[in-house]
Amino acid sequence: MSLILEIPTINDKAKDFDCLSQLWQRVQAETEEVIFDFSRCHFLRQNAVAFLGG
Repeated sequence: MSLILEIPTINDKAKDFDCLSQLWQRVQAETEEVIFDFSRCHFLRQNAVAFLGG
């Protein structure tokens, strides 16, 4: 089963780090395939790029 994660715009505020944490929790539950959907993302700060790249 595939998990599609919609990635929003992520900056450097506390709510943005909470968003990354929630995304990570969803990914941990999925073991087969994760698809990142950036269609609603207008900008990613470097912290988010590093996090998602990792």
